[in-house]
Amino acid sequence: IYPWFMRLGEIPGGDDSLCHLSWIYDVLYGFQHGFFFSTDHLLEGIFATNSHLYYAPFAHYSIAINAYLFSWTGIRITEAIKLTTVEVSFLGAIYAYLLGKKIGNNREFGLAFGLLFLFFPYRLYDLMYRFALAEGYAISFIPMIFYGLYRMCHEKELKPSPFVSITIGASLLILTHPLTAAMVALACVVFVLANLRNLIQAQKRNPFFLLYFAIMVILIVLLVA
Repeated sequence: IYPWFMRLGEIPGGDDSLCHLSWIYDVLYGFQHGFFFSTDHLLEGIFATNSHLYYAPFAHYSIAINAYLFSWTGIRITEAIKLTTVEVSFLGAIYAYLLGKKIGNNREFGLAFGLLFLFFPYRLYDLMYRFALAEGYAISFIPMIFYGLYRMCHEKELKPSPFVSITIGASLLILTHPLTAAMVALACVVFVLANLRNLIQAQKRNPFFLLYFAIMVILIVLLVA
């Protein structure tokens, strides 16, 4: 981890590096010339027009946005990649902490859960060896989804915040790595089935539960459309 952060101008090599760097450069080049919504012209010619099936645009856009916003500092794309990685990892660790705190009902368990997420071997392998940016970033949004699901299933009082958490987490996950999103969707189905009794009771206690749920689904569809 130490050399990965201290050698700011260096990133792992390989096919994934070429793909991600080309995409990020393409988006940043578009930003620099006033194109903020349609910047895939480079990838259309080099790779495949269905690239979004594997790598949805959020990871590359977020890095390009950081590179664009901090261009006055002389930041390079490789440095913007590491800055964005820290931001996304921090977000995932916060929600892993909150989820662990809910499950264990104490801060210590939450802290352990957050640290476990940060140093989860496969996530580090994705980011620091394979340079699988989209998949590595996508993993950071999983705690946000299950934090919302856990609260939805176990809290007696209906609050909009769990639905907001799921909406944002699911949208970012789909917009980052659709294949990971598909696997997480299956895990969510298993989680919901295992907690079906709690969900039914929550729906009976709260007449607006189904309304909130419907709004959540609609917002997810609109955000990723």
